[in-house]
Amino acid sequence: TFQRFCEMLGLLFEVALSFPLVLRSGSPANAAPRVGDPLMVAGTLERLDTPAGIPTVTTLRQEEMQRAAEAMSVVAKEAIEISTLMEACVAGDKKACSMLSTENEAKLKWLTRLDVPSWAAAEAAVAAIAEGMPAGQSLSVAEAAEQMQTQNWLAKLDRETWEKASDAMTWIAQEAMEAQSLNDACDAGDNMACDDVYI
Repeated sequence: TFQRFCEMLGLLFEVALSFPLVLRSGSPANAAPRVGDPLMVAGTLERLDTPAGIPTVTTLRQEEMQRAAEAMSVVAKEAIEISTLMEACVAGDKKACSMLSTENEAKLKWLTRLDVPSWAAAEAAVAAIAEGMPAGQSLSVAEAAEQMQTQNWLAKLDRETWEKASDAMTWIAQEAMEAQSLNDACDAGDNMACDDVYI
């Protein structure tokens, strides 16, 4: 349902706000974070240093990352299906065109703007982190850095993949904020906002 789809976007928005930009500072994909580098965290993006030089106590939660990976998988699957239907419709497949016409307009509008390759990269990145985290544990910054170095969570992902993933998650955050703002305005009785949501 479209409501479920919106719930998935809401969860992704939360994750997007804390997606890592470590590679933007030049770190290799399988290196432990350096002091001052952004870290992937469950709620907010914090750095390894404080004004006093004392490491922050930030946690990484496996359950939240797994939920994010599952949500990304759901949306990625729908995006690929929509992309395939659109290609078939353009090629003259009337059945595909009919299937597209039954999709909720707001959902279809969002999915058609999605960069599927970049989304796939982001999905793989989040899934890799979730898979590499010890089950049922929250890690301190020091523990997370050690785990990232010794287990090479990110070794399977190259720099280009991470950059695409980072760009995709930044875009997701922006889109989700815009969609949430429009939905709130629509619920408050703003007809113009409702038009923007459903057109």
